[in-house]
Amino acid sequence: AATQRWWGRVPHPVRAGVVGGVVAVAALLGAASVVTGYWVVSSRAAAGDVVALLGVDTFGGLLLAVAQLAVAPNLVVWALSWLVGPGFAVGEGTLYSPAEVVAGPLPALPMLGALPVEGGGLLRWAPVLVVVAGVLAGAWLHRRLVVTRARDTLAAVAVVGVTAALLTGALVLLGSGSAGPGRLAVVGGSPVVVAVWVLAGTLAGAVPAAVPTDATVRAAVRRGCRAAWDRLRGRADVDLTAADDAADDDPGGAHADGRAHVRDTARSPED
Repeated sequence: AATQRWWGRVPHPVRAGVVGGVVAVAALLGAASVVTGYWVVSSRAAAGDVVALLGVDTFGGLLLAVAQLAVAPNLVVWALSWLVGPGFAVGEGTLYSPAEVVAGPLPALPMLGALPVEGGGLLRWAPVLVVVAGVLAGAWLHRRLVVTRARDTLAAVAVVGVTAALLTGALVLLGSGSAGPGRLAVVGGSPVVVAVWVLAGTLAGAVPAAVPTDATVRAAVRRGCRAAWDRLRGRADVDLTAADDAADDDPGGAHADGRAHVRDTARSPED
């Protein structure tokens, strides 16, 4: 309510597109959280080995748990970069992506043992989830967008892609940077690359979900096709040659009477 007077000035397609972009990012974050949970559960043995090697007591274990909870949001953002496709790095020269994994020495944090250890195979298809998120956003847009012109749908879909890309890039930027000297100066994903991949994947899902299903867009396409077909066949809405054809068919008829009437009215009063 506090921002309604400013938000209300924004055109409706833009407002709907922004919310649709948030829907897409929320879906991606939900999927990244599920992936993160799977990584943590599947690597609990490796994390336990790290804890045993550290030899911490009960109080030290509690502090270590709190420290890992602080890293958990970063791990979710890294999983988001992994899902999108470009992946992320934890140290210079490393890469964790669906296509390949190039690992390296890691700090002694048990949660880092949850990082993926392999790539390729079916994991290469993980970025398809970005397209699925775009389909969800397009379906939401189709239900909520009030369309008055065909370009409203196209504008809203474009805003969906841009919003999702900007939000994802901002999240990756917050979860990336330097975690220490040397190799750890490079940690996280590339905000620009991830944003571009999200833009492409979201549009690939939102366009077929929102544009062809809109009645206004379909009507505009039909009108455009009919107009193009008419121009192709040499027809026009108004046949300007009809009058000339009528004059040739009836040279002494109405047109001749009209010319005679013009001559009669042109005579002087004395005549």
